[in-house]
Amino acid sequence: MTSMKRRVTSVLVAAATVMCASAAAVQGGFAPIVDLGISASAANGVGYINSTGDYKTCSSYDRITSSTTKLTGGWYVVDRNVTLSNRLNVTGDANLILMEGCTLTAKKGINVSNASKFNVYTQDGGSGRLFAGTTNGSTSTADSGRCGLGGSDATINIIGGQVYAVGGSGASGIMGEVIRLYWTNPEDLVYASSYSSAARLQMAFVDTKNKKAFGVGSQSAASVKGVTLHAANTINSDTTYLENGTYVASGNVTNRNRIVVENNVNIILTDNAVLKAPEGITVASGDSLNISGKGTLYAGTSSGSASSAASNNAGIGSENGGRAGDIIIESGKIYAAGGRNASAIGGTGAYVEIDGGNVSATAGTNGTGIGGSNANIRLSWTNSSDSIYASSYNGSVNFGKTMYLEGTGENAQRNNIAGQTLVTSSRVSTCRVTFESNGGSYVTPISVGYNSYLNNLPTPTKKGYLFDGWYTDRYFNNYFNVNTRITSNLTLYAKWTNGDCRVTFNANGGRMVDGRTTGYADVNYNGYVYEPVDPTRSGYTFTGWYTDSACRYLYNFNSRVTSNMTLYAGWSDYKNYLTIKFNSMGGTSIPNMTIDYGATLNTRGLGTPTKSGYIFDAWYYDRGCTFQVDCFNDKFFEDTTLYAGWIKQTSREYTISYDSMGGSYVSSRKVAEGDPIGASELSYRDGYEFLGWFTDRNCRTMVNIDTPVYSNITLYAGWSSTAPKYLTVSYDSMGGSFVMSRNIAYGDCIGASEMPYRDGYEFTGWYTNSSCTTIANINTPIYNDITLYAGWVKNVPVVKTYTLTFYLDNQYLGSQEVEEGRCAVNMYGNYSWTNNYDGGPFDFNSPVYRNMDLFAYSNTGINDTYNNNNDDWWYAGSTFGGAGLIAAIAGGAVVIGGGVAAGVVLSKKKKNGKSDDKNGENK
Repeated sequence: MTSMKRRVTSVLVAAATVMCASAAAVQGGFAPIVDLGISASAANGVGYINSTGDYKTCSSYDRITSSTTKLTGGWYVVDRNVTLSNRLNVTGDANLILMEGCTLTAKKGINVSNASKFNVYTQDGGSGRLFAGTTNGSTSTADSGRCGLGGSDATINIIGGQVYAVGGSGASGIMGEVIRLYWTNPEDLVYASSYSSAARLQMAFVDTKNKKAFGVGSQSAASVKGVTLHAANTINSDTTYLENGTYVASGNVTNRNRIVVENNVNIILTDNAVLKAPEGITVASGDSLNISGKGTLYAGTSSGSASSAASNNAGIGSENGGRAGDIIIESGKIYAAGGRNASAIGGTGAYVEIDGGNVSATAGTNGTGIGGSNANIRLSWTNSSDSIYASSYNGSVNFGKTMYLEGTGENAQRNNIAGQTLVTSSRVSTCRVTFESNGGSYVTPISVGYNSYLNNLPTPTKKGYLFDGWYTDRYFNNYFNVNTRITSNLTLYAKWTNGDCRVTFNANGGRMVDGRTTGYADVNYNGYVYEPVDPTRSGYTFTGWYTDSACRYLYNFNSRVTSNMTLYAGWSDYKNYLTIKFNSMGGTSIPNMTIDYGATLNTRGLGTPTKSGYIFDAWYYDRGCTFQVDCFNDKFFEDTTLYAGWIKQTSREYTISYDSMGGSYVSSRKVAEGDPIGASELSYRDGYEFLGWFTDRNCRTMVNIDTPVYSNITLYAGWSSTAPKYLTVSYDSMGGSFVMSRNIAYGDCIGASEMPYRDGYEFTGWYTNSSCTTIANINTPIYNDITLYAGWVKNVPVVKTYTLTFYLDNQYLGSQEVEEGRCAVNMYGNYSWTNNYDGGPFDFNSPVYRNMDLFAYSNTGINDTYNNNNDDWWYAGSTFGGAGLIAAIAGGAVVIGGGVAAGVVLSKKKKNGKSDDKNGENK
């Protein structure tokens, strides 16, 4: 199973601890990585992911602030959005952790001194960002000759996150003797305007924009210059599953298992890749596989034609005869063969799209080359060298472009392509349509024939937004109409809205006024939706908008909208004949024409209008004369008005020039004498809002686009600054130490704050009110100045006590509680008290630091000693001198004699007072 390691990230900031966890299966495609030997010593602190994908923490670190100018080794943390105006200098081994959602912008770049090492880490989500020598990821703000990140003899290790490095004029984006690029999750990326040495790629990376892959190991600096490298997984011989992501095949790999695709998977074949999957690749219903790159893929075969897939298993597609999903081939050399009764590419219900490459599909016995029962097949091409071979087809076959039978030059048709190789023709030129989704899901570029239409526009997705259509400019002034003929390469831009509810208008077999089959309107909750312009449908009359697809319940546009909904167009039956009207747009009139339903216009016998000072161009479907009528091929299914297009007869042209006033360059253009100025391209400028074009440099008079032109003119761009507003976070320590206020950008989060101190109190956190009932959330964005209040809890000292228990003649007398460090009071008689801790005498003038049992005996003149070994009390007589009768009474025993008696044992008793002389031998 191919994937990457993920770990849990723990973050401790000031008094707040944020824990996030994520888990994913560790899969066989994870390339081995040599660790950098960097570790954290703390069990709690700021979490990060190291080069092997393991979770680590660091508790000893410094925070990066706007006044930081140098890093001198050790650990540093970016816990908020920070901008550095001066160049940051690094010496020694410095480690930088980018916390989730936080950005460090080093406008002048980061300099890493000779023999120093700079390591960049991120956390589990990978949303931390570093801008070095740039503020937007592309434009340089570093000084001329200064690199964005690094130094000539430095070691740079980027271990996850989103890193952008742009050098000043003549300098590298990332410079170093050693440059290593790692990744820890699919959101990671690295962009450098250039590299000073070959960047060592420790994982697989892809350039998603150009669909190019870079494998594990060193790459030449030129190959990754100015390319945004995104994380990808690698495919190896043990790969079993490809799960929802981008995968790279590089080198020669033969897989030992059948590969199963789950969700949406992209496989990019590097230039030298040869990937063999003899058991085939499963793409089941609901899943999709996109194949691109310049390498070679064998699926269900090892030789290119002979099948090695099991019976009922497609080379690429269904498994065990099940339903197949979506299979899209953009480029590469693809050899596929199916098992017995199976397709080479496809299966039941499959969608197979071939947009380019050299594809060969050989069916298994009783199988199909491409397709399957109820399959939808789309065949196209990208380059003149592309080709498609299939032993047979099954399903609905559509041609995205004109294709020919190899060796014959015959136009390929559905009934003559089985067992044939389909090729392109240089006689058919193509246009490439690319899509800029503006933060939405990636949309694959489309190639269309010159002067043809772009059908079935893709619909991207973006979390939290509603898609509002494709536009031909990045400022969303010109909506793209699907009835537009494509005559050049084109980029379309996705527009997004924040509407609460979306109303979808399903034309139900017809077309909306903009040519689409579906329209949208975003409405605020409990608001009204406006009725759109009536759709059209050849041969039918529009009857209204309905809430159900069967068109039984007519929608009332006076109703309030409270949720997403779909309205369906209703239609009545067609007519037997149609009326075509001609609007000569100021020229001589042309009479109406009656034609049969579904017939062409065919202008033979139709007069040509004339107009003084103009040349007749053609008939168009719209007043703007953008959609030309093909009179001999376009069929009509409804009453239609056509408009005459005219070309003004003039020999003079004038130039309209543009002064962008610091904004992006706008090319000059020419217009015919007397024509209006017309709409102009928009300029853009970082930190400013474009106000429009003006006729004077002081931007006092805005241009009127309807003004006719009779001389060369210059227009000037007007701008309004959009510099961010800064707000103040103030602190009331409520009797604690002073905490300085700080400034943050409008809309940024409060973030972590300095902790005050106060003698005799414990700090409980910062609060938004002076009564300290609502604690401040550091992740809350602010839009006004704010004051935070310190919360305190008074420290109450804890007095510790000990218990002294008194025993006289081994009988309990009582106990006494004594505070730690104080002396006990003798309340039980002036005896010689002995403690049970070390067997020594107890001194009532000494402080107490433990619990103790104290023992004394009422016998006069007898010293008591506690035996710690056997818990017995030994009674011993004193040493006597002189002759005569001397008596010592100890426990009832008497010794009589003369001379000296020293240390004579008289009796041995237990604590409970009982003798152990059971046999009376010592009486």
